[in-house]
Amino acid sequence: MAFQNAPQTLRAPMEGDPVRIIPHSPKGIPATGSFEVQFADGRPSVYFYWDDNAGRRAITMNITSQDEAREAARALARTELNRLRGLES
Repeated sequence: MAFQNAPQTLRAPMEGDPVRIIPHSPKGIPATGSFEVQFADGRPSVYFYWDDNAGRRAITMNITSQDEAREAARALARTELNRLRGLES
């Protein structure tokens, strides 16, 4: 599941990459994290949260596995790159 209003982090401007995927994992909490899809044009980042602990995932209900979150982030990045390159169908 994607979240657009997650906490923002300060980063250097993106150079050369119109869309970037950045993995995040909190210290001290194993098997959980997020993938941030960051846009060079200044749009807010989109976050895909994951948790590979089935017990925690069952409680939150809107969190996916790491593989599912990674693929969702890649799909969004691919779609945005195609849109920017004028390859939309």
